[in-house]
Amino acid sequence: MENNSVEVTRRNLKCEMNVLKNPDGSALLSQGETVYLAAVYGPIEVKMQKFQIDKACIETSYKPKSGQSCVSDRIKENFIKNICEAALLTSLHPRTAINIVVQEMQDCGGGLACAVNAACLALINSGLSMEYLVAAVSCMIDEDGEVIVDPDNKQLQGAQGTMTIVFDNVLCDIIGLHTDGLISEQQHQEAVTKCRLCAEQFFVYLRDVVCRYAGTI
Repeated sequence: MENNSVEVTRRNLKCEMNVLKNPDGSALLSQGETVYLAAVYGPIEVKMQKFQIDKACIETSYKPKSGQSCVSDRIKENFIKNICEAALLTSLHPRTAINIVVQEMQDCGGGLACAVNAACLALINSGLSMEYLVAAVSCMIDEDGEVIVDPDNKQLQGAQGTMTIVFDNVLCDIIGLHTDGLISEQQHQEAVTKCRLCAEQFFVYLRDVVCRYAGTI
């Protein structure tokens, strides 16, 4: 990959699979103090109004830590759905539904990235066939115009702009992008380079997790 000398840092990762009994797959992921729980149900019977003859219907539910869902939660929900729908081989399960539930336990920065990664881990645990795995990485542009990877809430207080970038594990191409604030083209390119390196590290972590849970997936 280009510019391998770039230094990136990321908060510690911790993951547990099979944390819930009823879902077909589940995972609890913490990135630093940010923690998300994801569960996958399916393939299951689909409601007639969402019936698709050639592929499975993907339904996603994003649940905030407390209170009712707001507009920003709906945006996260749709983002996660689009990522998972693209990664799953939905044509293998026509006329069914696959439900993905993501629960925010604690968001201390990088919540959307952690939510996407937790969903990916839950899908792996479910045994559903996927075209590729995904890795989401958050970053910010600070007051000095510097790119900081995987910032926490304290760092985000001084952010001029934020990005969540999602990569696939085949070519490490960008398959999803969520931005907020002012980000120049140069800053965008630097952020992509740093986040891609971080995503590659996450894919190594994913392999370790899969090996650890190989007997239960």
